[in-house]
Parts: sequence; C-alpha cells; structure tokens
Amino acid sequence: MDQPPLEQPHLSDNQVSSYIRRTLAESERELVAQHLAECAACRGEALAAARMLRERRLRRGKSIGGSAAVVAMAAAAIFLWDPAASDDPQLRDGAPGAAGDGAAIEVVTPSDSVPPGPVTFTWRSVGADVPYRFSLTRSDGSAVWSTGTPDTVLMLPVDVNLTSGETYFWYVDALLLDGESVTTGIRPVTVAPR
Repeated sequence: MDQPPLEQPHLSDNQVSSYIRRTLAESERELVAQHLAECAACRGEALAAARMLRERRLRRGKSIGGSAAVVAMAAAAIFLWDPAASDDPQLRDGAPGAAGDGAAIEVVTPSDSVPPGPVTFTWRSVGADVPYRFSLTRSDGSAVWSTGTPDTVLMLPVDVNLTSGETYFWYVDALLLDGESVTTGIRPVTVAPR
C-alpha cells in the first residue's frame, strides 16, 4: 500500500488508519509511532480513531473485521496520546487495563514520586519472550525517551536527565503472542525538588 511520506507536518488520515489497522510496513510503522510520540495533534486523531473503532466493536459485540490485531492496535494507539489532555480521568490517571479488557502489566517501581538522580522502572512479566515498549513523556506530551526491551527492569540512560520538581508520564505496553495488548496504563512520576 502506498503511503504519503512522513515529512509532512501531520499524518494523513490514511496513515493513522493504516497504523491502527496494522497494515503499515515495519519501517513506516516505526516512523508513524515516533511521529505520534512527538505530535499531540496526531495523537489526538489516533486516539479519536481508536475510540471510534472500540465503540463500534462494543456496539457490535465483536472485533471489527474479525481481526484481533485491529483491536490491539486501536488499544496501542490510545497509549500514545497526551495524558494531561484526556477528558477520561480513568485513562488520564493511568488506570491499569486502559486497553479496555482488564488485562494489565503490574508496576513494581517507581512510586509516584522519586528522588533526583537515576530512576529505575520495574514491572511484572506477562510471559516468556514478550517484548515491551517503554515510553516517557513530559507533562505537555512531548517525548523524553522511548525504547523496546525484553526485560522487566529498565534504568534511564545517563544522558536522560529528569528535572527536579517536574512531573513526567510513563507507560509500558506489550503485544502478546496471541495479538492482544497489555499495558501499565499512563503512570505519573514526579521528581522531588533538590
């Protein structure tokens, strides 16, 4: 499927739809995901599209098009929006299971407040050979750092400095082997003042 280049200021409707339906090539999917991590307007569009798909699925009582991948990607798109801008307090406050099926990745550390210095993020495993995606954003939704990992413990690199007194948002999500997605939900973490 031909897609317009990503150099444009915002994603096209076709790119958002293809991302949610998971029909993009891996390389373009990564570019779209990066754009969504950095662009609040496109995250809002992806969130609206994912909500629409989820509402249709709930009304019909089945997966759209019979595809679990569509539902999984719609849920994954929800994780990319600006948490501070959400009207849904359950999602904004990082409730586990934000994907809508009750499945969640259990957070071990950190608590909502951490001392200045290195921060370690730890969560419970959801299965063998499950890759995780970790993302950290500022309160305005701008990306700080994101990475994939097979591990359940992650320390921020030394070049990622968090500002004392600032609140950040982070989440971990995973796409399971059966096509379902799970998440920690959006979690706040405030760096204590020095």
